[in-house]
Formats: sequence, C-alpha cells, structure tokens
Amino acid sequence: MTTPATRWVPPEPRQLPELRADLLDYYDCDLAYTMMQEALRGGQSTIVPAVPGTLAPPAEVGAQILVESERHRLAAAALFSATADMTALALAAAASPPIEPVSLDRPPAEYGFMVFDEPIGGYTEDVGAALAGTLTPDAPG
Repeated sequence: MTTPATRWVPPEPRQLPELRADLLDYYDCDLAYTMMQEALRGGQSTIVPAVPGTLAPPAEVGAQILVESERHRLAAAALFSATADMTALALAAAASPPIEPVSLDRPPAEYGFMVFDEPIGGYTEDVGAALAGTLTPDAPG
C-alpha cells in the first residue's frame, strides 16, 4: 500500500528559534549520535572524519565529530525564512551557473539555518531499504 505524499507546511518565520532549539536538543542526545553512526556505517555519507591513533571505530569517531560540528554550526546560525516568491527566485537563479567569483564576503552569514516555504527539490526513498542493516530496520515508513 502506498501512502500519498503529504504537502509541506512550512513553519512561520517566528517559529524558527523554537525549531532551532528543538534541533539543538536532538543533536545533544544519544539518538543523533547513534543515527549518525548508522549512516556512516551504511555508507550514507561522503565525509567520514577520522582521528589518527584513535582506537575507536571510524564511524564512532566520525559520528562524534559530525554531530558536534553540526550542533556548533546550528547554535551559531543566523535564521532565514524564504517566502514562496523567494523560493521561486532561488530556483530560477540556480538554473544557470553564477558568473560572480566565489568570495568569503559573499554569504550573508558564516552559518545559517534557512527554511523555504516551498520545496526546493527532493527524492523518493524506500524507507525499508534505507533502514535495512541498521539498528531500526523495522521502523515505520
């Protein structure tokens, strides 16, 4: 049985601080660390940081580094909300490569957390296949 896709309902811009706080809480719990380990072990990441001379398995070390890094970036992130019109403009601009050279002073913030009112892309994934071989192979779709 196929479940119909649910339409994205973006949070109100005033909800972004609370959403960030919820994500920070998640990145501060054991589940985030465990899920990152599983993703690394499952080959679902192109970056697996390592610390030479460490006896811990690479997925454990990498998960710790990645989760802590994400938590640090999220805590320092400027909050941005893109309206439906701005989302459409961003997608249109992304259709052609920029002619401006890359520079460090171009981004509006060193770290940012942005929520788009409209989806900017996506994919469909078989949840059962994605969870096969992990600690949660029987999780609901």
